[in-house]
Amino acid sequence: NYMNIKIDELHNLNEAEALAKSKLVVNATPVGMFPEVGENIMRDDSTDLDGKIFFDLVYNPVLTQFLRTARKRNAVIVSGLEMLYHQAARAFELWTGTAMPLDKVREKLDRKFLEESSPKTRKTRVKGTTAARQQL
Repeated sequence: NYMNIKIDELHNLNEAEALAKSKLVVNATPVGMFPEVGENIMRDDSTDLDGKIFFDLVYNPVLTQFLRTARKRNAVIVSGLEMLYHQAARAFELWTGTAMPLDKVREKLDRKFLEESSPKTRKTRVKGTTAARQQL
């Protein structure tokens, strides 16, 4: 039952109060997307976000400042790649009438993103996307 879901825009609220009341926080803006990778919609403070889910629809970079901040504050994070994969799977099914082999596609695309990332971020990106999938 989705009747009890309340949606608020973070910029209209006190961030600390809004995050305290939220279970899921979604960045549905282009903030933090390449090439402006240093931008973030959240302050970087020490409020614990344990158990809260942070989903960034941005998938380039895989691990945005929004997700880095949330992870540092103990939140479960989900990269925009998850949205991209599921959109692609649905489109594939609509066009072909068959299910897309999502696990195989995910494996190849994850590898592609890893190859394009620098050695310093390679380990972080794997941890960020894989850990989020495992936690959810």
